[in-house]
Amino acid sequence: MDLAVHAGDLAGCGTLEELTLQEPLVLPGSGGVQLQVHVGDSDGDSGRRTVTVSSREREGEWVRHAVGVLAPADGGPVPAPLAAWPPAGAESVPVDDAYEKFAQRGYGYGPAFQGLRQVWRAGDTVYAEADLPQGIDSDAAGFGLHPALLDAALHSLLAAGTSSGGGGTGLPFAWSGVRLLAGGARHLRVVLARGSGGVSVTAFDGVGQPVLQVRSLALREVSAGQLSGSGRQVRQSLFTVDWVPLTAQASTAAVEWARHGESVGSELAPVVVAAVPVAAPGTSAPQAAQLAAATVLGWVQQWLADPETDGSRLVIWTQGVAAGQDLAGAAVAGLVRSAQSEHPGRLLLVDVDPAAGLDPDRDADVDAVLSVALDADEPEVRIRPATDGGGVAAFGRRLARASELALPGGSGWRVEVAQPGDLGSAAVVDAPEVGAELSEGQVRVGLRAAGVNFRDVVTGLGMVADNRGLGGEGAGVVLEIGPGVTGLTVGQPVMGLVPGWGPVGIVDSRLLAPIPQGWSFQQAAAVPVGFLTAFYALRDLAQVRPGQRVLIHAGTGGVGTAAVQLAKAWGLEVFATASPAKQLALRAMGVADTHIASTRDLAFCERFL
Repeated sequence: MDLAVHAGDLAGCGTLEELTLQEPLVLPGSGGVQLQVHVGDSDGDSGRRTVTVSSREREGEWVRHAVGVLAPADGGPVPAPLAAWPPAGAESVPVDDAYEKFAQRGYGYGPAFQGLRQVWRAGDTVYAEADLPQGIDSDAAGFGLHPALLDAALHSLLAAGTSSGGGGTGLPFAWSGVRLLAGGARHLRVVLARGSGGVSVTAFDGVGQPVLQVRSLALREVSAGQLSGSGRQVRQSLFTVDWVPLTAQASTAAVEWARHGESVGSELAPVVVAAVPVAAPGTSAPQAAQLAAATVLGWVQQWLADPETDGSRLVIWTQGVAAGQDLAGAAVAGLVRSAQSEHPGRLLLVDVDPAAGLDPDRDADVDAVLSVALDADEPEVRIRPATDGGGVAAFGRRLARASELALPGGSGWRVEVAQPGDLGSAAVVDAPEVGAELSEGQVRVGLRAAGVNFRDVVTGLGMVADNRGLGGEGAGVVLEIGPGVTGLTVGQPVMGLVPGWGPVGIVDSRLLAPIPQGWSFQQAAAVPVGFLTAFYALRDLAQVRPGQRVLIHAGTGGVGTAAVQLAKAWGLEVFATASPAKQLALRAMGVADTHIASTRDLAFCERFL
């Protein structure tokens, strides 16, 4: 209802004439959903517009949850301010254990929704007071009327026993004649009068001024199955490459082929095999990769430019790319895939598992590989020893949805790489330390988002071992403060150098700061490491002053981006480098064209001097 009213305000429609709920929005166990509010065109003289509210999980299908009609404000009378509260003659309804009783009836309200404070009843009319619970009351300004506050006010119907004749789980189903008269309320006094068509709702703020008017609200019972999310397909947006067995059998027919550079009479062989060159002993892996890529690039360019090769196919043979044993072959594979996208059907990548014992210099081995690879009719094939112990098998490259790490409930866990060097071995491990008693100056933070930094990558790859684990920055809400902590309160949104990728972290309070107004948890989690690094470098070490000039290399990286912003804020003249493709980002940050150069060479020296 709040989303629809907000959309109506933007469209110049001050009244929500109707809004009917079609399906509950069930949140997934992890991640979130995308919301879409759509307002249709005006129908003409009346100015009415349709409105829908839909959601989807990642790239799944949109599910419509509500449909309604918006209309221009009718200018009708506004409810008069409350003259007396509570009304004379109304009978008090006890609510001390209301939420325990609600739970027994199937309403599992969490802390954010337990805002009902007092209830009275007089005939078919219910009077109630509700507050936004501590911890979310600061969110009130972000809504026309905070959904948790309005929902808590409607709980009075449950407490007074007038919500559902069947005694089941009744939820708001259809709204009619909704007008939001004031926004940002943190406390409500509500009058709910039952009539033949539903319940009218009139809400006032703490001093009796009108906030909301609803002509009619209808409730409807729902089943547990409707709230379970059963049948909703969870769609994943993360993809990976999978290698699947190819069903094609090896051809018994001889394949006519030649090695690259060899002459085979006057006719060009239909298949030409080129094995990636092996670097000389003592050559470093990066040098070998550069040499191989340059060599194969020359072969491919020459092959594609020669009109006599139009009816032939060039096979690039790599050895052990799949097993991570051939860096040069991996570089070549990336190069050839790019060429394949521009010249389909002309090039074939074949990666042979060293365990197969096949040699591109032996004709019989090449015959065996080609008989399998060509018959599969794939742009890229991997050859592995057959599982039945004889011959070889071919595998084709397929795009597949990546399996996601299943995260448990509770708070005593974190994510770590189980096998250093293998990022795919990320797993959930126990973290009992996050439940330990807080020491002097410590804070327990419920994390909502965590940053990923270069240190996490090199740690996960096993390139460094500092025993700190993954995760070094994050944002969330203060759950508990230890002895001696000042300036922070429970429920306060904070960001800082919080260790670990998990739901809870313990950190020195000096490493935390309040999240600025208007920032999301994701934005806040991405700031601490990069900006603190840049701040320390420029302010503490360099002791920069306004008017100085600074050269920031890799100015579009995490730390570089922070350094550019800080330097400009402090009045420095910024020179920066970035790869040519990223220099637009520097311009967007206000760096002048004359102050931008490439990170790929040393031309910045002469250019800037």
